[in-house]
Amino acid sequence: MLVEEGKIDLEDPLSKYVTWPRGEEITVRMLLNHTSGIPDYLAEIDIATPHPPGKILDIMRKKDLR
Repeated sequence: MLVEEGKIDLEDPLSKYVTWPRGEEITVRMLLNHTSGIPDYLAEIDIATPHPPGKILDIMRKKDLR
C-alpha cells in the first residue's frame, strides 16, 4: 500500500529511513524478501524480556550482516 501511495520505493536504501551500518547497501525490497543479511531479531534477543523497539534496533545494529 505504501508503494502504491508513493510513500516508499522498494529500491530505497534502508539508510533513507533509519541509521544502520551499511544501510545504503540494503534496500526496502531486500528487507521484505529477507535477503538483507540482517539477522532475525527473534533469534538474537531474549523474547521473554520486553524490549522497546528502539532497544531492539540498538541491539541489532551491533550484529554482523549474514
